[in-house]
Amino acid sequence: VVSCRHSYQIWDLVFQHFQSLTKINATQLCLELRTIKKGTRSCSDYLLRINTIVETLALIGSPVLTREHAECILGGLPPEYDSNFYSHCFCQS
Repeated sequence: VVSCRHSYQIWDLVFQHFQSLTKINATQLCLELRTIKKGTRSCSDYLLRINTIVETLALIGSPVLTREHAECILGGLPPEYDSNFYSHCFCQS
């Protein structure tokens, strides 16, 4: 910033800085979305976290397809959920 002579140069640096942070954040959120598990969370908390990630990704320019969203939800559910029912639903699409 010290080497900048004009305000537009400062704004360019600020933009580049936050753009790189956004890309890093998007990568981290995508990884969390693909690996999230329900675990001991309530269903509400589990779905809320996934929806928060999906909405955040959309806001920063990396939208998640509806099918991917659903696959992430179902993929993180424990075995006691009827995976045969869910896989049947996906196979018909």
